[in-house]
Amino acid sequence: MGKLKNYKRSNKELKGKLQDLFINDACLLEDALEAMQFALTAFCAFDMERKKRYSNKCIDLEDEQDQCRDEIISRIFGSESMVFSRPDRMRMVTAMDRIVGQAKKVMFDLEVFTPENPIRELNVHIEAVGKKTAQIGKMVNGLVSQFFDNFDEAMETCVTINEARHSVRERKLEFFKALYYIKPDYREFRFYAELMNNLAEVTNRMEHFADYIYGLIAKYSTF
Repeated sequence: MGKLKNYKRSNKELKGKLQDLFINDACLLEDALEAMQFALTAFCAFDMERKKRYSNKCIDLEDEQDQCRDEIISRIFGSESMVFSRPDRMRMVTAMDRIVGQAKKVMFDLEVFTPENPIRELNVHIEAVGKKTAQIGKMVNGLVSQFFDNFDEAMETCVTINEARHSVRERKLEFFKALYYIKPDYREFRFYAELMNNLAEVTNRMEHFADYIYGLIAKYSTF
C-alpha cells in the first residue's frame, strides 16, 4: 500500500473524480493499442529498431495503466459515490486491464523470435489486424466516456465494436489459410500462429468488454 500512496503523491493527473480515473484508464488503453499497432507495422516492415521502441512504449503504458487501476480500486472502496455498484466498477476496470495485458503479451511474442525472412503474405494480415485492433481500442475509449454521459451513444458504440470484431475474425481466417498454404518451418509456423491468436484475443476481450457495458446499460437505464 505504501507504493500506491507514493504513486498518488507523484501523479497529479489521478487526483480528479473517480469517473475521471476511468476515462483516464480508457485513454491509456487506446494509447497502448496504438503503440502495439505501430510495433506490429514496424515488425512487418522488418524495422526492428522502430519495433522495439513502440513495443517498449506499449509495455510502459501497460505499467502506467496498472497504476491507474490500483488507484481506482483503492478509491472504489472509499467514501466516493457513483451511480454504479462497486462490483460493477471493479469488473469494468479489471476488464480494461485484461485488454492491455493481452496487448503486452503480443509485444512479448515479438521479442521471443524473429523470422530471418519475413513472410509478406502473412505480414499483410498481421498489419491489417493490428490496425483494426487500434481502431477498436479508440472505440472502447470513446465507449467509456459515453457510458458516463450518454447511454444511447454508448449502445451504438457497443454494436459498432461487435461489427468491427467480425472483420477481425474474417481476416484471421484468411491468415491461417495462407499460413497452412505457405507451410513455413515449424518455428516460424508456431511463431506466426501464436502471434495471430494472441493478437485476435485482444479484440476478443474488447468485444467482451462492449458486451458487458451493454449489459450495464440495460441494468441501470430507466426506460
